[in-house]
Amino acid sequence: MKLRPFEIVYEDKAILVINKMAGILSVPDRYNHDKPNLYTMLTYYKGSVFPLHRLDKGTSGVMIYAKTEESHKALSEQFESRSIIKKYLTLVTGSLPEKTGEIKTFLAPALHGKEMMVVAKKGKLSITKYAVLEEFLQYSLLEITILTGRQHQIRVHMLHIGHPLAVDSRYGGKEALYAHDIKLKHFQHKTNKDPKPLINRCSLHSASLIFAHPENNEIMEVSADLPKDMNAVISQLRKWQSKNE
Repeated sequence: MKLRPFEIVYEDKAILVINKMAGILSVPDRYNHDKPNLYTMLTYYKGSVFPLHRLDKGTSGVMIYAKTEESHKALSEQFESRSIIKKYLTLVTGSLPEKTGEIKTFLAPALHGKEMMVVAKKGKLSITKYAVLEEFLQYSLLEITILTGRQHQIRVHMLHIGHPLAVDSRYGGKEALYAHDIKLKHFQHKTNKDPKPLINRCSLHSASLIFAHPENNEIMEVSADLPKDMNAVISQLRKWQSKNE
């Protein structure tokens, strides 16, 4: 039996919080509505739900949906006023000279490139804060807080400062990470056998959301643990690329 590409983190009569698995669209594809997507699945399983935000297909993690028109309105206002705290975990290339920082630019659609975003003089204001959690020889694990919710914001901002996501085929990273990428000289790759990648999607995870419940204004924090693929990469990095050795 094939597993559903989401798990329910929290649910009551007003809201539904899920942990999205990587590899599925958040909303229907604009050109092909038959592609599997979370909105259609959740409508099937739960009846009427109201999407409030989205994650890229390759991004995993926590998402919130409203279950009533009233909760949709209240939560939409929180998203628009930037009062919802959105935290991500991501693995990026290199070591950042500043261990905490803020990236503030304007983002706009690229003139060339399907659904690509770029830093531009004219566009929508985009603000990303980061903190380095752990450093390795070639990569860094970051906690990201986004104050705005632009398309591909984290991916473009990390590329902009010279540290693209470790895995991100669209914005400067690799298409996948393999054991031999991490073990370096310690690993002898068998050329007669294609290795299985440790991770082959964007190295980005929506870790938590902090918001006021739309009915009673109680402050809630909902979270989703790192999935197996990102945990596997981090475990290998700690073993083979620790800066403490």
